[in-house]
This record gives sequence, C-alpha cells and structure tokens, in this order.
Amino acid sequence: MFLEENEYRKSTITSYNTYVSRFLRSSYYDEIKPDFKQQITEFLENEALKAQKTYKDCRAALHTYFKSITGTSYPSDKKEKSISTIEDLLEGFEQFQKSVKYLIDTTATSETNQVRAFLYYIYQQSPDNFNVFRNFFPWHAVSLNSSMERRCSRMNSTFQDLLQKFFLSE
Repeated sequence: MFLEENEYRKSTITSYNTYVSRFLRSSYYDEIKPDFKQQITEFLENEALKAQKTYKDCRAALHTYFKSITGTSYPSDKKEKSISTIEDLLEGFEQFQKSVKYLIDTTATSETNQVRAFLYYIYQQSPDNFNVFRNFFPWHAVSLNSSMERRCSRMNSTFQDLLQKFFLSE
C-alpha cells in the first residue's frame, strides 16, 4: 500500500482511509469521468463549507490519494484572481477586528479568512448578490447599541471610508 511504503503512521493511514472512503462513496466521485482532479476539487470545496475543522486533514488525504493513483502530485490551482473590492473590504474588516474588538492578530486573521470564504462564495454564485450587503448594512447600523457606536467611532477613517464606499454606494 502507498501509505505504508512511504512510512505513514498507522493513525494517519486510518484517518486518510476514512476521508478517501467518504470521497469514493460521494456523488462527486465517478470512475467514468476522466477528470479525477476536478472531482477531488469539487468534493473539497463542499467539504470546506460543511466540515471546516477537518478540511485540512481531508485535503491532505485526498492529495495523497491522488498521488498514489496517478503517480504525480496534486496540481495546485493558481490562486483565484482576487477581487479588489472584497480584498479591500477584508483588509478593513481585519483592521476593525484588531482595533475595535481588540482581537490578537491570529484570531483576527482567522475570522477574516472565514469571511473571505463566504464573500467569494457569494460572489461566485452571483456578483449581483453583493447588493444584498449594501441593503443590509444601513438597516443593521441603525440598531447599534451605544457601546458599539462608541467602538465604531474609534475606527480609523480608512475603514469608515471603505464601509461607506462599499455598503452605502449605489
């Protein structure tokens, strides 16, 4: 077996077998379709949404499985071209997390990455769906309590400008 030949630990082998079994039993796997990489990619996209805690282990298992079947490493995708509006918003959001909520850098980055996945998912479904955010934010901002208003007033002007540009522009 590939994993034993490459000296993987027994606990890792057991874990990887679980993930590979889940993939092979899923609707994403189809022996007849030629694009094995695409099947794994689609399965992992779904896995990232519903099993975030185990996603990295699952990805490692399926990439190793791909290598055992094809003899080559799993081809890495070029990073999706970032969408500047989303990245600008996220930069401001991360700054907000640090300066207003006083989160440590790693926690702020982690929360920002969760929001990034969500925003890119919405954008991929329909770029027009971003108008939902423009409609939501002004309504939600009206309901801020006084302590939140004080914290928001301490936000740097760059983030305030970004919020205004992104959420309030038509």
